[in-house]
Amino acid sequence: MRESYRLIKEMVSQKAFDPYRGEPLEPNSLPCSAEEIDGLIRERTNAGFHLCGTCKMGSAKDPTAVVDPETRVRDLRGLRVVDGSIMPSIVSSNPNAVIMMLGERASDMILGKPLLAPDYQDFHRPERLGAAGGVDPP
Repeated sequence: MRESYRLIKEMVSQKAFDPYRGEPLEPNSLPCSAEEIDGLIRERTNAGFHLCGTCKMGSAKDPTAVVDPETRVRDLRGLRVVDGSIMPSIVSSNPNAVIMMLGERASDMILGKPLLAPDYQDFHRPERLGAAGGVDPP
């Protein structure tokens, strides 16, 4: 973090940024020493998490689940929750794709559409790679 701070400070001090650079707003003066930079980092940074699980989805046997496996809120008729709050635990990456999938699946459930059939692919198999590195047709 300290090295990143120094790199950004060096970059912004270049002549090309002169028209855009003003006095520091906060802190009033830019830290220079390692101790000052570390203090700024401790003061200004935090661990950002994508919150999830506040309206957990789970089976009927799970007393902490608010939403059933079909995204219906338990004991409330006609109400569904379809967002990151129903994820029972946080994913180890950005949850955007997971939440989009939840929305897609929930819309199919609402419309009464069945699950799609599994589509297993063997793209990882070296014998299927062609001369150019692509996948040969089956």
